[in-house]
Amino acid sequence: MRFDLARRYKRWRHGRGFGIHSPFAYDFITRTLRERMPYYFYERLDAMAAARHLDVADQRRLRLIFRIAVRFNPATAAVIGDHNNVYQKKTLKSARSSIDTNASLPDAALIIINEDCPNVPVMRDGAVCIFPDTQSGGRATCEAVWSATTRGMRFDNADGFTVIVFSDRLPRQQFDVRF
Repeated sequence: MRFDLARRYKRWRHGRGFGIHSPFAYDFITRTLRERMPYYFYERLDAMAAARHLDVADQRRLRLIFRIAVRFNPATAAVIGDHNNVYQKKTLKSARSSIDTNASLPDAALIIINEDCPNVPVMRDGAVCIFPDTQSGGRATCEAVWSATTRGMRFDNADGFTVIVFSDRLPRQQFDVRF
């Protein structure tokens, strides 16, 4: 019980930027992951979610994917797995209309993994890997990708959403953040 309480407190602190010394991590957490102001796509996303009867958790994940895509502005993306695949591709297209959402895995700048994959290559510098729901699928792949990573940062929340940013300029560091 005491460990869980300490972990929750640390997640709360890191979620507000306290105790984070990396300028990139602080900016990413405070301006992308925990951004509370509405983006221009949110109204259309809410309408799409209501029409397709998506639950609130899926809608929140799509908003977060949209903010990450706006932040990194990738030219290519790959979506692996069937869970909300169509909605995730539409969300990426809304962030950047010219994005290629059918890119091959080693060439993609943004990768969304919805389920466990047997052969995931080592990610290239500058790539961003999103695991929207590691509680229902993709946890083993997430751990395999992270263990193969030598440089980059990992951001986890309690709901199973994980973002890994691969960069040679960043140290290998993991953040447990509430977002």
